[in-house]
Amino acid sequence: MSGGDADIAFSIALIILLGLGAAIFLTWLESVTERWVPIASLLGVMAIGFVILEKSEPIAHLISQKLKKLWVFAELLHHARR
Repeated sequence: MSGGDADIAFSIALIILLGLGAAIFLTWLESVTERWVPIASLLGVMAIGFVILEKSEPIAHLISQKLKKLWVFAELLHHARR
């Protein structure tokens, strides 16, 4: 992997981690404020995805590919706990 490819891979990993952090934060915020202000954390996460898709479509597709792999792992864990 050349220096440029490594930088792109690091950037994508950072965006994924920041996105997951934002999703966790929005879910926490939804549970904390549900008595006073209804917040739909899923809509916030979807909005983040749409912004990434609009601003940089190639990177959005790379992130989507990485998250698909993570989703398969999460489904396996979920079904193993049943």
